[in-house]
Amino acid sequence: MSGRRHHAPGCRVNASHRRCARAPRAATLSPSITPSITPRLLRPRRERPDPAGPDPAGRQHLEALRRPILKRLLKPGIGELPLGLMDAKYIERWLEGAPTKGAKRTRLLALKPFFAWACETVHLIETNPVAGIKVKVTETKGHHTWTDDEVEQFRARHPIGAKARLALELMIHFATRRGDGIALGRQHVKDGWVIYTQEKNRKRKPVVVETPMPAAVKAAIEACPSPPDSLTFLVNEWGRPFRKRAFGTWFRARCDEAGLPERCVPHGLRKAGCRIMAESDCSPHEIMSVSGHTTLKEVERYTKAVNKKRLAARAQAKVAAAKDNVVPLTIAAKRP
Repeated sequence: MSGRRHHAPGCRVNASHRRCARAPRAATLSPSITPSITPRLLRPRRERPDPAGPDPAGRQHLEALRRPILKRLLKPGIGELPLGLMDAKYIERWLEGAPTKGAKRTRLLALKPFFAWACETVHLIETNPVAGIKVKVTETKGHHTWTDDEVEQFRARHPIGAKARLALELMIHFATRRGDGIALGRQHVKDGWVIYTQEKNRKRKPVVVETPMPAAVKAAIEACPSPPDSLTFLVNEWGRPFRKRAFGTWFRARCDEAGLPERCVPHGLRKAGCRIMAESDCSPHEIMSVSGHTTLKEVERYTKAVNKKRLAARAQAKVAAAKDNVVPLTIAAKRP
């Protein structure tokens, strides 16, 4: 029996698909005969990683975001439409179905690399329908910055010696992201200094952070030691390093035990650490040296929750203390 597929009498086969099968593979397909989106096209492509692109963890995160969005295009009535007929107006109408502007922007970010690949790499379409589409998202305040009361409430529920307390001290004193906080270990401590390369942009623009080990963090580590062969200070119930998502779930449970609201998340501790440094009269560059931020604009955004009332009182106290050393303008004008 030959391997050629025979269709039963009366079976309808899309004429455009038959024409595509006869067309040369290297030729550019016109919109009228462009094949429909299929699971084969949406399957992750095994390409060589781009050295300038995101690191493996970042690529995995992006794929996890894009995959369900692309699969949504395969729903009946959507996935049957040939790519060549998916013009900008069609894509815009589909994007309008998103519940929020943020979700709309996420959908667009998932479609852009796929249609760029379909147009520029494999030439399934002649024009990229999403090239000129933009979604403006209103800027938000981002994650909530933990207040002093919330930090103390967490500490009261989780005393020194608890793993949750160690997690809090690591993230708030080093102002780390979640991925960096769970990756810190003994190998990063040298002569009383903590030296590590941030996970974010590690492949493209690595940022090395060097900061002294705070006494509070040292005490928390000594009170809750990890196994001798562990490379991280924080370990899960099996003595292994946390994964970011698992750590987020575990830390949320610890916040619930402390009676903290849903707005209190690990990244809020990074912002709280920056806020505390700003309230302690640290300069923006000093904050950057601890948090690993690369621009003053980022530091300004992370310290918006600074206690302005406290800073105003400190400013007035400085003026009052320096008043005796200031020469009045009237006296300075009379001097020869």
